[in-house]
Amino acid sequence: MKEASDIKKVERPKSTVVRNYFGTYKVIRRTSKRVGNKIIPVDVEIVGEIKNNKFVEYLHPIPVGQKKKAKQNIIDIKDYGNIALFINNSNDLLASLNDVFDKKAAETLYSMAILRCIYPKVSNNVLNHYFMTSYLSEIFKNVDLSIDSINDLFYTLANNYQQIETFMDKRIKKYKYPNDTFLVRLRRYQKPFAYLKDYYKMIDFSFDYNFFTVYDFATEQPISSFPYKGEWFSNKVLYEYLANDAYFDVLIYLGKNHNDENIEKAVRETANLNYIKEIDVDESWIKDEMFNKNENMMFLPNRTIGHLAGKKFKIDNKFIYVFKDREKHTNEYKHLLSNVAFDEKFTATNLIEQMHWFGVIAIESNMDVRLEEIYMFYQQHPKIGKNFNFSKNIEDKIFINPVNYAWKPVNQFILFLAEILNWEIENKLIELKLDQKYSFETLLDYLKTYKKQLKNRGKWESSSIPDYVNELINILKI
Repeated sequence: MKEASDIKKVERPKSTVVRNYFGTYKVIRRTSKRVGNKIIPVDVEIVGEIKNNKFVEYLHPIPVGQKKKAKQNIIDIKDYGNIALFINNSNDLLASLNDVFDKKAAETLYSMAILRCIYPKVSNNVLNHYFMTSYLSEIFKNVDLSIDSINDLFYTLANNYQQIETFMDKRIKKYKYPNDTFLVRLRRYQKPFAYLKDYYKMIDFSFDYNFFTVYDFATEQPISSFPYKGEWFSNKVLYEYLANDAYFDVLIYLGKNHNDENIEKAVRETANLNYIKEIDVDESWIKDEMFNKNENMMFLPNRTIGHLAGKKFKIDNKFIYVFKDREKHTNEYKHLLSNVAFDEKFTATNLIEQMHWFGVIAIESNMDVRLEEIYMFYQQHPKIGKNFNFSKNIEDKIFINPVNYAWKPVNQFILFLAEILNWEIENKLIELKLDQKYSFETLLDYLKTYKKQLKNRGKWESSSIPDYVNELINILKI
């Protein structure tokens, strides 16, 4: 971006000024009015922006400065404990945002991500209420989460999505290690509104688009998230994604009902791409005597020897892994007996027919590895599913009208930031062993009772809190 003095020299309509809006230079038409003996300039509307050293006119100017600010009462008591939990454990994320976005945009995105973690069911049009009643509004005094300001930020970032790409690129380089395996989660969006057709790179947000979200396999840390246009597993998408040498190995999880004819082709033609998928169990794979052989016994940490057995088959260049968990077998057997105890039609023959299915799962993959490895890969899936549900529950509450759908890529970015924060906090709670005593929601509720109150001379002081909350505060060093 050129210096502000150079930007202002770009040819533009008369009676306009140039202002920096979250890193984008907007062109604003002005008029004037007389106040007493003085002529005061008044902003009327945003008529365009300076892009690539040229004035780009908006089809529909955006009115500005038309509303009088209502006088607001001072809020003298604000939530502090839940906010401090996130602020104290995520300074690196704020620093990363400041490295790419201007200060106000970085702090706005960071604040929205924190509030999304604490209040996942709140829509954007009331988010400012939770911001103003929390201590975030004292830490970031320049942030404005009114719906007009949020819309302005979203519009700017959606038109300058390369800023978000830059953030992702820097994050990839920061967390790229040799021999890492990365998990990929897929999500599809369908958008009915034609919008942002002039985005010049590989993404056209005027059509349906998809998202890759990538996690480090070992730590489960969210690494990056980016949109792409096209079919699931299209060769072009995977090639562009992997060819930049960002990742060494990629492991893709597929749902049981996820069938895509492009998967096999993509796997054959893309290096370092692996997948696993739970599939329906074929009866020929689950002969009971197979699981009793010593060579099929599996040895896993914290599992009793003999409780888990497996078998590997190769079928049409795919590997099928079949596992039997004897603990699950016993639990399913007991559950069935409790449900059929009063069913006169259920016979011993029915029980025998169903028993050999208990505790059995089958996994398809293109990887030829040990039974223990593929099972542990699969066991990772519920944790990734938990992250998926975390962001999905938020996602459904963000939008206030259909037009905002056009800005969903920016919302997705905020969800990604919220996932990073959620990961940071959950790991902190595990480190302090607080996860063994409190659920995430309960802990946030307790910390919310720790507030800051405005006293005389403008000084904020801590409120009185119960002893058990005070104990939490000391453990977390808030």
